[in-house]
Amino acid sequence: VASKLLGGATGAGSSDPYQEFLQILQSTRLQEALIERDHILPLIFHKKWDAQHGVWLPPTILHIAKSRVMRLFNRPVSDVPSIEELAQYFEKNVTIASASATSGGMAGMLGGLSPYTSVSITADDPRTAEKLLSMILREADDLIRADERQEVSARLAYLRSQIPKVTVAD
Repeated sequence: VASKLLGGATGAGSSDPYQEFLQILQSTRLQEALIERDHILPLIFHKKWDAQHGVWLPPTILHIAKSRVMRLFNRPVSDVPSIEELAQYFEKNVTIASASATSGGMAGMLGGLSPYTSVSITADDPRTAEKLLSMILREADDLIRADERQEVSARLAYLRSQIPKVTVAD
């Protein structure tokens, strides 16, 4: 009901799994899950991570100077990468483009009307890119599946509560 009220069958509240997947790929919720469950920050910000000791390296002089200026303006400062930095990384390095936005391939043959979408990532090396993209796509899929399980559980709970109230006439 809420999805119909908020966006209708074709609007933002649509229950189309494909659109939901694309939306979650760009969400803060996905980034939070990647930080909490997949520990993605050391992989992305490997230059700031001491893998041998499992700790973040001390901040550089430039970071310390920047932090002081930020504190003067009452801005939050973190000495370790944060979700904001991850969001900036995603904005800069993760590309989600519909096939119609690309010039070649099947979209070009179909006149740009292909429903396929490309998700790509830029990283230091191909293995890291593959690992990051795999983590991102898997976590997005897991979040959608968890939402679906929660919705089904709520529906089952409602039905179980209503079954004893049903009469033969109903």
